[in-house]
Amino acid sequence: RKGPRKLNLRDESYREIRKNPTLRYKNLAVDFNAKFSNVKVSKATIRRLLIKKGLESHTAVRKPLLTAKDRIKRYKWCKQRLNCTVNDWRRVIFSDESNFEVFNRKSRVIVKKFDNEKYHPKLCTQATKWRRVELIKDTLENQLLPSVELFYNPEDYWIFQQDGASAHTAHSIRDWFKEQNIEVLPWCPGSPDLSPIENLWSFIDAILFNTRNTLIDHLKQVLHKEWLCFNRIRPELNKFYAEKSPRLF
Repeated sequence: RKGPRKLNLRDESYREIRKNPTLRYKNLAVDFNAKFSNVKVSKATIRRLLIKKGLESHTAVRKPLLTAKDRIKRYKWCKQRLNCTVNDWRRVIFSDESNFEVFNRKSRVIVKKFDNEKYHPKLCTQATKWRRVELIKDTLENQLLPSVELFYNPEDYWIFQQDGASAHTAHSIRDWFKEQNIEVLPWCPGSPDLSPIENLWSFIDAILFNTRNTLIDHLKQVLHKEWLCFNRIRPELNKFYAEKSPRLF
């Protein structure tokens, strides 16, 4: 009787977690103890049984939710750029935004999943969108234009990349690009993973995760330090990601 009972508990735990990957071990143990009065189960037992099945706790990846139409657009966009060379991607100025918080929690959602399910739609959380038009314009004027002057000669061809967030496609922003005679790379919806800058955010997030940032001023100091560090190795990173870009498609 003891053997089959463990087997039932393991299978029951597996079924419940697959139905609700965010379910906590503690809550699952409480449910089982209420359901089976002759069995006392701890959250450690539940966790151990699920690990044996290959399910472990991970932070859910934050990704935009793609509709069927978005997936088709994404596929076509990538197909059109299969023949782009490393030099083509070196002409692209990529842009992106990220937020960093004290304690670096970012409303983390913990899910139980297999190692090969990182980007499964059911196991991701929806990323929030940045909508501050005035901040976008300020960044373009005070960061993009000086960067272009620093890294490109006046006769060089380059193209600017941004995602399709509403703040980026506002009339005032589109008018600004026309006034500055800046070409914008068409971008497929909900695809931040196609931008090499995503790797930078992951790099900084990993550093902040291991840093005790309990004050905003301390968080700013750490971010400033890491950003300066990134600037020192930026040429090597730019080369690496430019060479990696063609393989994405």
